[in-house]
Amino acid sequence: MARGAHVQAISSLVKHSTLSSETLISLSPLPLLGLVTTAAERSSSALWMSLASTLVLRINAPAATFLSRRQEPKKETTEASAAEIEQWNVVGDSAARLVQVAGALLGADGGKGMGEHPDVVEGWFKFCSAVR
Repeated sequence: MARGAHVQAISSLVKHSTLSSETLISLSPLPLLGLVTTAAERSSSALWMSLASTLVLRINAPAATFLSRRQEPKKETTEASAAEIEQWNVVGDSAARLVQVAGALLGADGGKGMGEHPDVVEGWFKFCSAVR
């Protein structure tokens, strides 16, 4: 199997395993975001940027409607707020690291990197849109 095929297989596994909690293998997107960011730092590609944006969107997905309607006690609300802050700290860290990856790749040779890597540009803007 070629390296690109391995990356595609990992990407597919990550995307499908974070779709819902009803799949055979269900993973939280938060720790996977750190893993994907590390992979992008080691071998930058549009695929990692795209996968990072998918994971951020999954992290940012609204809670189920029946959960949002129920009144939470004060302690649970405080714990949920702390968890949400921690989650967005992880997203912020990944975003800062991916800024460096994108800047190094796309800003190379006085900005010529953008013309040479349009797929990475697209993946980068997709990620930026997911974070906003």
